[in-house]
Amino acid sequence: MRFGAVETETDIRTGLQTLFELHGKRWNGRGAEGVFRNPAKRRFYERFTPLFLERDWLAFDFLELNGRAVACQICFRYHGTQFLLQEGFDPEFASESVGIALRAMVLKKAIEQGVRHYDFLAGVGRHKTQWQTRMKHCHTISFGPRTIQNTLYLRVPILMDALRERVKMLLPAKVLEMRRRLAAS
Repeated sequence: MRFGAVETETDIRTGLQTLFELHGKRWNGRGAEGVFRNPAKRRFYERFTPLFLERDWLAFDFLELNGRAVACQICFRYHGTQFLLQEGFDPEFASESVGIALRAMVLKKAIEQGVRHYDFLAGVGRHKTQWQTRMKHCHTISFGPRTIQNTLYLRVPILMDALRERVKMLLPAKVLEMRRRLAAS
């Protein structure tokens, strides 16, 4: 077993390819594609990682078994906090909990390097809550030039939410429950 990290710009290309593959394997096993199926997402990671490495913000770690990468995690560090961006693991090694093992090693390394906080960022899942995490509440602020497109982009979701709430108030609970059951089947 080997715990390693991307430490040079030369390592980035291999590291990203491993991340894309492991992340994709995990999602393919669930019948989904994963975010790296999108070429724009891949290009974004290819562009920012060298810049973050240069500024010493990149934390990109791997766990290898017998010379084969089985788990990886890419984070960035800023002002004493390490932020999780993406991770992946080989589902073939799920029973060995390679993702959990890697996270434990990443946390140990972060503590040794003076990181004070580890932020899982968005979402809640067992892979986050098993570490006794604390939920943060965030707000999204969107802004842009006043155009018809932007107005629709910003206001339609708000109007849809308001419409759903009014429908809930007007329709009897039995009708809503029947709709939920039909949607679930």
